[in-house]
Amino acid sequence: MELIETARGPINVSFGCAFPDPSFLPAKKMSAILGRAARISPLLAAEYQLPPGYEPLRRQIARRSPEFGCNFTHNNLVITNGAMEAVHLSLRAVAKAGDVIAVESPIYYGAMEAIDSLGMRMIEIPTHPRQGIDLNVLEDAIRKHGVKACFAMTNVHNPLGFVLETDRKRELAALAARYQVPVIEDDVYGDFVFGTGGRTTAKQFDREGLVLYCGSVSKSLGGGYRMGWLEPGRFRKTVERLQFTSTIGAPSLQQIALADLLASGGYERHVRKLRSAFERNMAIFREAIARYFPAGTRMTRPAGGFVLWVQLPGRASALALYEAARAQGISVLPGDAFSPGNQYPDYIRMNCGYNWSDTYDAAVRTLGRLCAGLPRVT
Repeated sequence: MELIETARGPINVSFGCAFPDPSFLPAKKMSAILGRAARISPLLAAEYQLPPGYEPLRRQIARRSPEFGCNFTHNNLVITNGAMEAVHLSLRAVAKAGDVIAVESPIYYGAMEAIDSLGMRMIEIPTHPRQGIDLNVLEDAIRKHGVKACFAMTNVHNPLGFVLETDRKRELAALAARYQVPVIEDDVYGDFVFGTGGRTTAKQFDREGLVLYCGSVSKSLGGGYRMGWLEPGRFRKTVERLQFTSTIGAPSLQQIALADLLASGGYERHVRKLRSAFERNMAIFREAIARYFPAGTRMTRPAGGFVLWVQLPGRASALALYEAARAQGISVLPGDAFSPGNQYPDYIRMNCGYNWSDTYDAAVRTLGRLCAGLPRVT
């Protein structure tokens, strides 16, 4: 938590947190939509939107679901306070304290904290930066360790950036069905798959309601709106009850506004522009790291999104780089934040979601210079 607090400021250049450049987000447009929703539907905006949430919004999300290979019915969607509530609700619906959750390694630190906060245990499954989670090791863990659920990011993994091949998504869903082990599929970055933006999901191959699919607009519109959703399969009633007893429901005004934006087609146009900007920026950041960091530095080649996973050369300490960079007004996030077993002491995650400028060029150059004198991890 100290690393995360430092990564978001006060700092001059924040490569540590995975937030897009504010200039890429439609803040003025969203303010106008929110204002219009408040004027036109003031009473509706003031009411509780009890689970499963605002029906017009659920219908709009269901309408978009063929874009990621699914055919959702609005009746089985639950609107949540961002994707993190969707993940929390999914975990609580399928497991209890003391149960074992299989996680990709590295894993998004927010999911790791969620699992830990619920008193559940984690088992790390090796995850390749292109091929994704090792399904053979996952199956072995299910048999030997009584795994109750699996957490996976199959599209634009955070921090590795891969998009899992469709056949492997099908195999993941089949594995879940074979052992009756739920899969929590976090697709929060799915809209940012480079290229056409089309994608597949493990959810589309789920025939038994065992894949709980989580999504949100936090990375595309802004995290402060706290708008996410969950397609919980066979666990819908449990999820609705859990949400009501914890947060009652998601904010009404934001649900009305998002439904309006989706219905207008404005969201699709915005995401297409954002996807192109991220792909362009990723190429610029990768070239700058290759130019400024010491020989032997390795990095992923993400298939989408805006985060880059970088391995420092010669087993250099990422925590030492974090400390040295912080003194220069620059934040990075060390790899230890992405593993319950501290398996990545010589890795950093870089946010490449900024509109490139001389400021970021200088910051990357500074990081490269600092790498030269780092201590090594043992």
